Amino acid sequence: LALKETRGINTQYSEPYRLYNTHISEYELGSPMTLYGDVPFMQANRKDSYVGLFWLNAAETLIDITKAKTKTDTNTNTMRKLLDAFGRKLIIIIDPHFKNTNGYNIVLKSNDIRSRTKEDDIFEGHCWPGASHWIDCFNPACIDWWNGLFDYTFFKGTMENTVVWKDMNEPSVFNGPEIIMPKDNLRFGGWEHRDLLNLNGMMFHNATYHAMMTRKEGSQRYGATLPGGNHASWGHLTVSLPMILFFRGHAHINTCRREPHLMHEPYCSTITAALCLCYVLLPACYDPR
Repeated sequence: LALKETRGINTQYSEPYRLYNTHISEYELGSPMTLYGDVPFMQANRKDSYVGLFWLNAAETLIDITKAKTKTDTNTNTMRKLLDAFGRKLIIIIDPHFKNTNGYNIVLKSNDIRSRTKEDDIFEGHCWPGASHWIDCFNPACIDWWNGLFDYTFFKGTMENTVVWKDMNEPSVFNGPEIIMPKDNLRFGGWEHRDLLNLNGMMFHNATYHAMMTRKEGSQRYGATLPGGNHASWGHLTVSLPMILFFRGHAHINTCRREPHLMHEPYCSTITAALCLCYVLLPACYDPR
């Protein structure tokens, strides 16, 4: 990886290129902005410099195989069998919204399970796939329908080494007020979304829990505790510790950058100390003894 010179006379940038394990879905070419990738693997170092290998995250080369290019061939079966041979898992990500287009392989056959507007029309908003509809997990019929999506007979190509990452519990609507679903949208039973906002994630968890049971008993993991809302008790400490090994500061595309080195004092030093403490504790957290 050839890094541009950022020190000395007539340099273009005032800060160095940073190989930092940040989570950024987009970046500018020829910019010192941090990249979304893995921590550099150190190859060699000397007094004033080091050489490292940086693996750019695969998300930067994301391919949507459900779009119009029908000839896309990812050879997923071979890939999954190869992963299984090495004892590795394949993680897939699911969201509570569906692309609203003809010919999509998953169809919301019943309008009753879709979220609705205050006028009782089907709600459509913009999210990662484009024009999207959202399911209403407060409707028992929706949970029954959701269960059928994860069965091996329907979810073709998945194996026991396929792990589900359930994302975006709160409906994220890019063109909605506050980047979320309108709070006067209607849920099952006539409730407004504002009244059930904090329950939405739990209900989506619950629906996915039962769906995973259709694949294999024991494969489900139902998160019952939210890290960050803990009581000062030993019981909450016990359940929260396994969930803090991975942490990050989340930001929206329109918010200011949040890399620690960009913060002013005393915040930069405080964040740095917290990160260092985290890495000091990691061996103890992961030690099976």
